[in-house]
Amino acid sequence: MKRDEIIESNKTYWNDHADLWFGTTALPVYGVRFPTEDDLHLFSDVAGKKMLEICCGSGHSLKYNAEKGAGELWGVDLSQKQLDNAAKLLSDSGYSAKLLCSKMD
Repeated sequence: MKRDEIIESNKTYWNDHADLWFGTTALPVYGVRFPTEDDLHLFSDVAGKKMLEICCGSGHSLKYNAEKGAGELWGVDLSQKQLDNAAKLLSDSGYSAKLLCSKMD
């Protein structure tokens, strides 16, 4: 498969399956049976800081950082459906982000 075909295949997958993954892999969780961000504090204090999440998916990690006081939120994702979910989640929670549908490179 050529690079462009792989990207289009990934985009199609995420647009078709975004709802199945809604909120399943997001901060504060790093993975099954791993310490969480609440335990590790890898981000330190994000209050007032600009945050960019590449492959932001459903926006749950952006929401997590907004709840920690992040000042400006940005998200990039290949899937418009993921970004639509993120925009709704953030809006319903009283937050907003600049969301861009694009490849991460």
